[in-house]
Amino acid sequence: MTVDKTESADRKMRAEDHRRVMVFLASSPALARTTGQYFVSTKPAPSAPITYDRDIAAGHWAICEVLTELREAHPVAAALVRSSSGKPPDR
Repeated sequence: MTVDKTESADRKMRAEDHRRVMVFLASSPALARTTGQYFVSTKPAPSAPITYDRDIAAGHWAICEVLTELREAHPVAAALVRSSSGKPPDR
């Protein structure tokens, strides 16, 4: 497979742009107190509508609690963990 120099340079530039955005978001004093915000480039933006669904978020949270052993498995969360791995979580 041959990659021409222009395509390679474009890819490198995109990587450099992403690096700059990540450094800005991580180090900007203007964002020091910002948490839980979604960004497109350096601008705050709404995320996909599904990310605001509290029932889905609660389900994900419950699964994470089971996987990290922060609490005893809720029957539904334990069933979801079993179905994704094929076996119950180790104790």
